[in-house]
Amino acid sequence: MMCVICKKEIEKQYTEDGEMYWDQGNDALPVADGRCCSKCDKTIVLPMRFTDMQMSLLNGDKNE
Repeated sequence: MMCVICKKEIEKQYTEDGEMYWDQGNDALPVADGRCCSKCDKTIVLPMRFTDMQMSLLNGDKNE
């Protein structure tokens, strides 16, 4: 499966025993529609979600 953001292969996740337990990546919303790799999730998607939450809180405070 390819990352919708960087277009690289999404890495598989393994247990300490070497068994693969996840190969579906992460939800790329709100940056893109699809799945993304862990690097893009940590460096692009999560910061965007935090920014969106902060903006929602700020906009909510202005409307009260």
